[in-house]
Amino acid sequence: MSEAPMSEGSAEGCAGAGAVGAQGAAGAGVSGAAEAGPAAGAPLSSMADGARCRVVRVDAGRGLRAHLMAMGLRPGVAVRVVKNGGAGPFVLAMQALRLVLGRGMAHRIHVVREDPDGAEGGGGRE
Repeated sequence: MSEAPMSEGSAEGCAGAGAVGAQGAAGAGVSGAAEAGPAAGAPLSSMADGARCRVVRVDAGRGLRAHLMAMGLRPGVAVRVVKNGGAGPFVLAMQALRLVLGRGMAHRIHVVREDPDGAEGGGGRE
């Protein structure tokens, strides 16, 4: 069912999806409209080490969403992937903090890349 909107997505659909994903965390990840198009983002767990991203939505239940928000992970926040090495925890940097997430949590956080060329490093300021 959800395959058709993704393959037939248009610029208008992407703009609307971004607006839905960027709104408050209470509705983040619950609306089917937020899943269509590239503006909906990709799972954080799919990003390589050094990738700079911005959170667009969290696909999780109320408890996990509240837990991530308490850590500061919410739509609009910029993060940098420190370690995504297959086995072991997923480590990311957010401002002056280092956060360690399980792979399942990282998979539920959807982001858009801010460094499309995949440049790594960059001083580690985030």
